[in-house]
Amino acid sequence: MSRSITTLLILCLAATAFADDQTYEGDDVVVSASRYDDETQMNLTNITNEELQLREPDLDIPMLLQGVPGVFSYSDAGNGLGYTYLKIRGFDQRRVGVLFNGIPMNDPEDHQVWWVNLADLAASVQDIQVQRGVTNSIGGMTAIGGTVNIIAAKLSDEPGGMFSLNAGSYGFSRQMVSYQTGKLGKGFSSMIRLSKQSSDGYRDRAGYDGWGVFWSGQYVTANTTTRVNIYTGQEITHHAWDAVPESVLKLDRTANMETYWNAIDNFRQPHYELHNTVYFNDNLALTNRLYYIMGEGYYENYKEDQTALDYALDHLEDVEPDDELDLIRQKWVRKDHGGWVPGLEWNQDRGRLLVGGDWYTFHSNHWGDVLWAEGFTPTDFTEQFKYHEYTGDKDAFSLYANQRYRIAGGLTATVDLHFQHKEYSFMQKEVGNFTGDLRNAYTVDYDFFNPK
Repeated sequence: MSRSITTLLILCLAATAFADDQTYEGDDVVVSASRYDDETQMNLTNITNEELQLREPDLDIPMLLQGVPGVFSYSDAGNGLGYTYLKIRGFDQRRVGVLFNGIPMNDPEDHQVWWVNLADLAASVQDIQVQRGVTNSIGGMTAIGGTVNIIAAKLSDEPGGMFSLNAGSYGFSRQMVSYQTGKLGKGFSSMIRLSKQSSDGYRDRAGYDGWGVFWSGQYVTANTTTRVNIYTGQEITHHAWDAVPESVLKLDRTANMETYWNAIDNFRQPHYELHNTVYFNDNLALTNRLYYIMGEGYYENYKEDQTALDYALDHLEDVEPDDELDLIRQKWVRKDHGGWVPGLEWNQDRGRLLVGGDWYTFHSNHWGDVLWAEGFTPTDFTEQFKYHEYTGDKDAFSLYANQRYRIAGGLTATVDLHFQHKEYSFMQKEVGNFTGDLRNAYTVDYDFFNPK
């Protein structure tokens, strides 16, 4: 199957036709302090806005990167939506750094990027740079597999909008409307995009339903640029992440081992970003980025023959610790992640110096609820029945300096110095049968110095 989604219908209504120089303004990849430019001899690929539009932009970003050298992408449901992943040079997402407008998107707890929580994000992307291999410290990010550096869509000088309806195979549908105000006077402009996507999935019981909104406002003066991005949404995705035996796949390519009707993932993750750049002169600029990311949701499963002790069900009447019961559980998480990414760029006659770093604080709360157990009714669990709960806290900062100098002709020397400090704390709460010596708690901290 060469394409997982076939577009049947697209309707676009333009309130104002953009001039050619504005329409194709994004064909050249945006250069920023968190990216590599043409003078840096790195193994990278730039994907322009025009090329993105040819890559089925109604798919998740990992699927848009299919065909980029060294990149492998796939989706659980087989339809390019929902839980999608990418690898660079064989390294999975936990070892691939992702920056969106210079802000790290990797989860501080597991270093994953959960694209499923950002419905139709590609519709608000200007261009993407994929760098393969061990990264330098630019942007405060380190990764061994590579870096995916994404820039949000530019704001147009002229007002205009677009309305799009898409439908395709496996029950796919997408409704999207966007509008740009253009310049409103005194240097202010903004845009908004609303989207809804859904699909039955290629695999059985692998449906996806998500909506997203992206708003951006920008204020420009003679020597400053300030931009605010707010984007959020919610997804409900049926589980399709369990592997299927080869013997089953030979009989049914769409098989899904998960059979419980309400095996769903329900999550929302709003992002708030503030970007400010001060241009002291043509060669010196200071950029500060502030961000806050909140996440909350759960996934639900039917579990067979579970030991009562593991779920604190032995606290119920007539249940022994060693009894085995079928049950329905939800596993919840609430996350709060905020940070600051400063950077100073100094362009010199024969080189360029970048100095900056990042700081963030992160807190997560995880817990599990039993909704029903064999031999009982849902009314027996009208009150929250937690069987475990723990918290994770992480604080980190980094400092870097990256100096590039053109020696002669095509010979360039680069010195990169990067220091990182990370501290992580884990605390298991006294919930269910996790009491006394069965509780775990620890705190670790690390310092890294990475010269290149």
